[in-house]
Amino acid sequence: MCQASSSFASQAFVLFGTFNTSLWDDQGGLSQGEVAVLDVGTGAWARVLPAGDPGSDGKPTYPVPRQGAAAISWKSALVGDTTINAADTIVFGGRDASGNYLSDVWLLRAYNATLTSSKQTWSGFGSGTLAGGPTATGEGVTIQYLTKCAASIGTPSSSKTTSAPSGSSTSGSSGSPGSSDQAPPSSASPAYDTSIVHKSTAAISVALFLPAVALHRLASPSVAHDMMPERHMILRFIGDLLGFAAYALVPVS
Repeated sequence: MCQASSSFASQAFVLFGTFNTSLWDDQGGLSQGEVAVLDVGTGAWARVLPAGDPGSDGKPTYPVPRQGAAAISWKSALVGDTTINAADTIVFGGRDASGNYLSDVWLLRAYNATLTSSKQTWSGFGSGTLAGGPTATGEGVTIQYLTKCAASIGTPSSSKTTSAPSGSSTSGSSGSPGSSDQAPPSSASPAYDTSIVHKSTAAISVALFLPAVALHRLASPSVAHDMMPERHMILRFIGDLLGFAAYALVPVS
């Protein structure tokens, strides 16, 4: 929503989230309020550490990692001095990594300036003393770019591993590499496969059902009160046998 640059119109903030710290290393980004910026036009990502809120002790603080938070963004300041040239995003609640529901409110303020990895100060930087609270004007605000992506640290110790799609997890037996209880190779029979006989019974069942219906139609008298002749009785009997056979051959998984 920030209108300091025309390039901002194609960018989106990605905030918060949780992850397994025993499997991934994010260089401390999430614990420092990391804001990931996605350019939807180019597909490029930037990992940015914003300036925290200094509070009364001057030590910047950041919201704890969470998921499921509610957020609203606007192209101008929403709280405090609304004449400040900035775009506000207000975030409420969510649930932390331990599953606890949160009730705190945080404000992410994007000031009307463009900062890069080589130019991280702007005209409103002022004396450099970081100001906080809803009336903050951006004095002392700067950002830090992270130069690496989050890295996996939970790699298996076994020398024999198989690749899995990104974002998924696999579990195997606890045996040592090469032991007999390892997962079967990919050439094993596909799951839910059945025998030829089981597959053919469905087709046979349909093939028997159609003539059974036809025989019942032929055995029906032309007029409702007509007596059924012996020839019709034979057709009805054969039709019943075929119908029963068709029902009995319906495959069951």
